[in-house]
Order: sequence, then C-alpha cells, then structure tokens
Amino acid sequence: MKHLILSILFISSLSLKAQEISNIQVSTTDDLIVINYDLSGDENQLYDITLDLYDGDNKLVKASSFNGDIGKVVPGTEKTIVWNVYKDVDGLDGQIEPKIEAILIPPPKPQTQIADKPKPAAPTKTVDIVDGKPKKSKKKLRVGMKVGVGSSNVIANKRDNFYKSRLSMEAGLYLRYYLTKRLHIQPELVYKPQYYQEIITDSDKLIHKHDYIRGQMIFGMAPLGGGLHFNIGGYYGYLVHGTRFDDVDLISSEYDIEEINTNNLTAFPFSNMDAGLLIGGSWSIFRGAFVLGVQHSRGLSNFVTDDYQLLDENIIGQSLRNRSTQFYFQKSF
Repeated sequence: MKHLILSILFISSLSLKAQEISNIQVSTTDDLIVINYDLSGDENQLYDITLDLYDGDNKLVKASSFNGDIGKVVPGTEKTIVWNVYKDVDGLDGQIEPKIEAILIPPPKPQTQIADKPKPAAPTKTVDIVDGKPKKSKKKLRVGMKVGVGSSNVIANKRDNFYKSRLSMEAGLYLRYYLTKRLHIQPELVYKPQYYQEIITDSDKLIHKHDYIRGQMIFGMAPLGGGLHFNIGGYYGYLVHGTRFDDVDLISSEYDIEEINTNNLTAFPFSNMDAGLLIGGSWSIFRGAFVLGVQHSRGLSNFVTDDYQLLDENIIGQSLRNRSTQFYFQKSF
C-alpha cells in the first residue's frame, strides 16, 4: 500500500538575472504534491522554470510527471506546479527538498504572440500539515469488530397480533474494502440471536430464541460525502440452536427447539436455514476506523416448515419470517 509521508523544506532560488522565486508554499493530497510560488521579473519576458526534488540523503528524485507553471512561464504571483507522485515513484518517506530555478529566455520574434500557460485545477482537498508532516494516506482496507443492539420479531401471515418484539443483539467480525472514495463493500460474519414473543393470553406468553450464525454482505455508498453512507445487502443464516421459554398458568419451563413437536410428530417444524435482505445507514469517522449505524433485516422465506403443536393447539398454515432492527458500532483493529 502506498504512503506519502513527507517533511517538506522550502527553498528559494535566484537566477542570474533580475527575476526571483519567492513565497514558496507546499501542500499535498493522497497522491499529489502541489507547489505554489511567486515569480518576479520583467513581465514582458519569458522564463524557463525548472524543478528538482531531493530526498533526505540529498539524492535527486526521478520526477517528471509535472504540470502547471513549469517550463516557459511569465512573471506573476500564485504560480502552481503539481507533481503526480505515484506516476514516478511507488512511495515517499522522509524529507523532500524542492529546488526551483528560473532562467531568462530570449524574447521571441515580434510576430510571435505569447500566451499565458493555463493553470491546473486546484486540488479538491488538501491534506493538513502539522509540524511539516502531512497526514498518512487513507486506508482502503479495514478489518474490525461489530456489535449491535435493538429489537427482533417475526412477520406472520396468521395470528399477527399474537407476536411481539423482544430485545436482541448481535456481534461479529467484518472486513471493509473501499472500491472508490465513496463506495465500499463489507463482508461480515456475525452471531445473531433472533427473539420474538408469542402471546397466549393476557398473562400467558412464550418467548422464542433462535441462535443464527450469519454471513452478510453490505454495499455502502456515500453520495453526499461527510462519512454518511446508505447501505444495502443480504444475509444467509444457519440455525445452530434454539429455545422456547413458556410462562403459562404460573408455571415456567424452558425447551430446546428440538423438543418442539410438529403436528404429525415426525418432522422438525423449523428450517435450519434463513436468508434475507439488509438496509440501513451509517456514519463513519476516519474512513471507516469508527462507524455508527442502524440496520434493518427482513427474511425472504418462511422458516416454519410444517404445521406444529403449540401447547394444546395445533397451528396449521402458519408462516413466519424473521425481522429485526439493530443500532450498531464497529471499530477496526
């Protein structure tokens, strides 16, 4: 990965004539070094501007990818030279000493019209320099941990009023890769308990807990900038364990999911697989080093595979799909 970490020294050079290079200022972006300077001299003359860069060992850096006010230049203020660093070198670390020289060019023939050389567009964003050292280049790859808390429930085709949401959480690992400055992908592996509450009467209730291991893929886009992302993706979950807590007639009991019988007592009533969609939004700091967000998930298919027995009642034709909303925090290592 390329890094641009420089301590830049400002040097003024005088030519043999009456021109002078002054007011040199340097700024950087992720992959550019921008040098601004003033050139004083006869405004009716052309000057040949050259730029050499030396490293901390006073060795000449092989640099040629310049544009802007270099070569034939007329005197004036706020001249600009832009060096596209990574077209010439793989990276820089240490001191860089720019040396600018101006030499008078003999005047052109009278019929030749001299046109000012257009200036390059200014960089859209410069890197702050503190004590002469710009910030490190931004990382494209982040690996970290994600934790979330919220509520979960089910979407039911029958007896919808019998189901209530419960507090739930999630935790796992993620990898975030920036395809561009405002577009990233984020595969995740998370542990996701799915809770929901089933009301029997005003005083009797059942609490279901299904433990999933989920693989998730998130696509993030930041059209407005400022670290604000819109996220969309999908998940695939595998049911590793489940329980049901019954609180009926003042008697409380807990069952493993394998003990919950189907109507015909021969088939397991819940699917081990679950898949669905994810949508949400997030705010990232320092290009994904810290992220706060909200995420809603909704199952695509019914995880009830057969009619089943609920206490003394046979539940026939019931369809249930998982759903949840989580507020989460993630941090890269």
